[in-house]
Amino acid sequence: MATKATKSAASTKSASKTKAATKKVSVAKKTTPAKKTTITARDPQFIIEYANQRISTDDILKKIKDDLKSKGAKGTATKALDIYVQPENNDVYYVSNSGTVKEITGKVDLI
Repeated sequence: MATKATKSAASTKSASKTKAATKKVSVAKKTTPAKKTTITARDPQFIIEYANQRISTDDILKKIKDDLKSKGAKGTATKALDIYVQPENNDVYYVSNSGTVKEITGKVDLI
């Protein structure tokens, strides 16, 4: 009977070592969760490609604002702006404050 008690004590010790080893392994396998990537929205970018050249609408708008300033218009005084792009002629026509007394028209080069 002493032999049975020794065997069961030995089995209990090996079983507890196995459980401890299992716990250690499971702790070691835990990984940190992946960071979530947040994509922030931005305004769309509009680019005109013509005759192997590119220009963005922001660049066109800058050209128009510079031309308006050269004509004496203030940036805040421009309430409406209509833009007409003719890439085949390399021209951009604009009308500022269309239909008002302060209407200003002009033309700038596209590229």
